[in-house]
Amino acid sequence: MVLTSILILILFVYLVALARKRKWKSILILCSALLVVVVGAWYYMTQVFIPAFGVQCEIQQKWQIENYHLIKRRCIGFAGPSYDVVDLMQGDHLIAKVFEADESVCRITFITESKDSLHFDICALKRLP
Repeated sequence: MVLTSILILILFVYLVALARKRKWKSILILCSALLVVVVGAWYYMTQVFIPAFGVQCEIQQKWQIENYHLIKRRCIGFAGPSYDVVDLMQGDHLIAKVFEADESVCRITFITESKDSLHFDICALKRLP
């Protein structure tokens, strides 16, 4: 990115020098080159650089209870410690997530978007009322 910034600065300085000499054809060519550099830098930032700071997860455990799938994942982001997430899936649809699931008591409670509570016992593999 530093190299791109330096290149843009050099092109801009050259553009100002050409404008003083009134070389309009050269200015048009240089503006086109500058546009190509900016678009290339934008593509690099959005497709390569920014996704490198994303969250990486790996599946730790899966449970099948009735027509629900519970998937425990261990994730780590750009900074900070790893954390566990339990996803509640019905088919291919994500219904809810729990970030602080205590599996030692075998019960996980999910709150859906419609504010319904779904309770599961992962030791007995059943849904609780």
